[in-house]
Amino acid sequence: MKLRNFLKKIPNNKNIWTLEALRFSEEWSKIRAKALKLLKSFKIKQKDPNLFWISYIPEKSKK
Repeated sequence: MKLRNFLKKIPNNKNIWTLEALRFSEEWSKIRAKALKLLKSFKIKQKDPNLFWISYIPEKSKK
């Protein structure tokens, strides 16, 4: 299955987008493996992404 098609099948569910899910879920593990295979097919070395643009915004507590 192509990476694009695999990404389309990710559930539209906020739980899959948590930091924990991004690090440990089976879905994201499969996506990382497919992405790595794609990089290798283009002879691109794996490296850490530049995430300078990300800001963590904690959820407001619900009272």
